[in-house]
Amino acid sequence: MSHPPLSQYTKLSCHRSNRAAHPERMGVDNVIHSSDWQIVSDIFALVGKYTPESFRTNRLPLLNLPDDVIGALRKGRIEYTKARAIALVKDSSDRSQLLEEAIALDLSLTQIKQRIADLKANSTGEATAPNHSLKSRVDTALQRVKKSKVWDDPKKQKKLEKLLAELEALVGEGLEK
Repeated sequence: MSHPPLSQYTKLSCHRSNRAAHPERMGVDNVIHSSDWQIVSDIFALVGKYTPESFRTNRLPLLNLPDDVIGALRKGRIEYTKARAIALVKDSSDRSQLLEEAIALDLSLTQIKQRIADLKANSTGEATAPNHSLKSRVDTALQRVKKSKVWDDPKKQKKLEKLLAELEALVGEGLEK
């Protein structure tokens, strides 16, 4: 039993989604035979995680990601939603750096999008870029502290406590004004 190639599946999905625009073609299905389509549908039903349509729209485009991003995705180092966001960065060095930071710091999708906005702001020279960059640095520092071994060292804990008190005082001053 042979399975239809992926290109046929893509054509079929596009064909089926365009039927509303071309009702006169409703009875014509010359892209893939219905028995082949049934096999594809059965496989997706067996897997149960995706429908053929959601696979076509969400997962198939991942094949067009830049090589560095798709490599990390294939190795399971990053989730596909994060990979799609990182792939939006056009500059390959910025993208590689963001990819490595996202993996190393386990950045959330929101944090990745914030960093992408920071990169865009830096490239366009917007005046608000320092505020965004500072916020990103604070977020990153907090994540690194949570994951570090500072909790095991009493001297570092003492210093962290002092810095935290300064930070709380600074934030407290901003609220009183």
